[in-house]
Amino acid sequence: MKTQQIPYDEKKHYDGVYQMLTEAFPMTGPYVQWMPPRWEYMHYHPNLTRAELSKIGIWIEDDRIVGVTTYEDNLGDAYVATLPTHRWLLEEMVQYAQRTLYKKQHNGNGSLRIFCSDCDQELETILKKNNFKMDPTKKSAYIEPVATDPDYRRMGLAKAAVLACIRECKERGMERVIVESAQPFYVSMGFKKIFSMFPWTKHIALCKHQLHHRRGQSPLLWFQLGNILASICRLYLFAFC
Repeated sequence: MKTQQIPYDEKKHYDGVYQMLTEAFPMTGPYVQWMPPRWEYMHYHPNLTRAELSKIGIWIEDDRIVGVTTYEDNLGDAYVATLPTHRWLLEEMVQYAQRTLYKKQHNGNGSLRIFCSDCDQELETILKKNNFKMDPTKKSAYIEPVATDPDYRRMGLAKAAVLACIRECKERGMERVIVESAQPFYVSMGFKKIFSMFPWTKHIALCKHQLHHRRGQSPLLWFQLGNILASICRLYLFAFC
């Protein structure tokens, strides 16, 4: 059986990639690839650079998608996923990402980050072989978005999920957690505003230029983990299964 790499076509291949991610997702233990809903989320996110979708690479065997190398919103960040039976494609996928999914820099060079789970030793070995370096951490974690099924709201599940994430971040050495939201939901858990971000809009006519500034508040909030971690661990301890 021959495996072939072809460019991604959303109309033809979207469902096939989703199915492949569903088949590859483990029922227990850690997972090293995207959960299927992330593929859906990516395609409907307003920040997606749709003009570059054809640069996503898919691998097909007997009319079945067995692997994908993709970006999420913009070129420069890449992710790889395969069926468990086709992990041998990882080397080829990393090579493909280097040729296709890089971000052009002002100096004429390209840059590429490939994300790898810390429990995916096979992919980590391939990245090292191809001279990728792990980015030094800034000890900050971003934990949005969080959502709850409408039938299970007002039960404290979203708060429990966020606090469990905070606990995990602390265990991994993070010193602060960030959300880009001013919702009272986050403020009630101790997030503090550190700055506000405002869009500046310029409307350009063909013959006349006018500059309009429009202010719309979008605060960025964060809090240090150490002060409240003990109470978090005592009150919120649960697992997904």
